[in-house]
Amino acid sequence: MRPVPLPKGHHPVPDQGQGPPAIAGGWRAPRRDRGRERLAIGVGANLRRLRRRRGLNQASLAAALGRDRSTVSRWESGDRLPSLASLVALGRVLGCEPAALMAGADPESGPPPVLKEG
Repeated sequence: MRPVPLPKGHHPVPDQGQGPPAIAGGWRAPRRDRGRERLAIGVGANLRRLRRRRGLNQASLAAALGRDRSTVSRWESGDRLPSLASLVALGRVLGCEPAALMAGADPESGPPPVLKEG
């Protein structure tokens, strides 16, 4: 069955539960910040690696931070990005600089080497 064409300038508005609302120019998916997603995944991987090296489980790390275990789980999976205050607290508990959690490399390997020209 073919949909009935609407006169120019008219946009259908779906009823509750029938999909996203129509907007002028057509429906657009919400923007995703891929850079933030990659950062969250990298922070999560570093956090998990450090937590395991320290012999901590998610519940004990969460208790040390005064947070819920599900929060630590979301950070490690990349679903959420810790706030700056949380990064500082994580660094304190895990014995590393907060910036090390943000880096793409292993947080315990130290800062990346500086390349000099010439």
